[in-house]
Amino acid sequence: MKYKNIVFDFGNVIGKFNGRDLVKHFSSCEEDQELLFTAIFSRWDDIDNGSVDYEQNIDNIAASLPDRLESAVRTLFREWPRHLTPINDTLRFIDELKERNIPLYLLSNAPTYFAEYAVNYDFLKEFSGIVFSAPLKMAKPDPAIYRYLFETFSLDPKECFFIDDLEKKYQCRAFSWYGRIVFNGNIDDVKKRLVSDLKKPVAFLAVPSSVLLFLFRFLFGFYVFQISDTFRFCFFLLFRARSKQFCHHCNDSSCCDKEIREIICDPFQMFIFQAKSHIIYNVSANEPIEHITDRACRHQ
Repeated sequence: MKYKNIVFDFGNVIGKFNGRDLVKHFSSCEEDQELLFTAIFSRWDDIDNGSVDYEQNIDNIAASLPDRLESAVRTLFREWPRHLTPINDTLRFIDELKERNIPLYLLSNAPTYFAEYAVNYDFLKEFSGIVFSAPLKMAKPDPAIYRYLFETFSLDPKECFFIDDLEKKYQCRAFSWYGRIVFNGNIDDVKKRLVSDLKKPVAFLAVPSSVLLFLFRFLFGFYVFQISDTFRFCFFLLFRARSKQFCHHCNDSSCCDKEIREIICDPFQMFIFQAKSHIIYNVSANEPIEHITDRACRHQ
């Protein structure tokens, strides 16, 4: 797997969290449900980021609502974690990842009360790291909370795959992680995304062809044609002598010397020379080299 670490959110990724459904457990009156929902969840971000004390928030909300709802408010803030419904597909996916020994992390915006309550979840006990927002007094998408995750657990952002339920939590641009997905309730979409990211072309294929050609010529010449200095020297003298002896069309050995030097110094050119000889000069397999040299000079 390309990603060494999978980072989960909790709400609506591991457990279903819906404010309107939640208040129904604490009031049967639709009017009161609406009052509770508006008063509680309009201020929920304040307890997620730790800017307001959890208990103080309860007192503030209870004081803002009719007296008949005070009991419902206090009961809700004490019992709401029990009403989170586990997303079984995600829990099975977590088990699959554990079996493959892939490190799992949790990064979730949640109040201090839930951070303390979450120790009761057995499936979180095998996570390599857990970060809740309120105890740190920071929340997603603040870059600081991502930095805290990476630095605390020595993670490379590029090796992390994030699963969250809200696009706005990905608005942090401080880190260039490769993988992320907005979870829509379908764990198969997450698996497909992981597979598709693994099929992305590697950076090597983007190297300019001229660079690849240079590397090929260098490595090919270095490893295949690295013959001993003595043999190479004799090889050069032989070709140089034969080119001088049979280069009678131009009466000047310098042109042949130059061509032979290029061939000897660059094994790749030797293949080009041989290929050109067979195509342009119609060389037979047993034809003496002087014939090739003669026609090469006439061709020039």
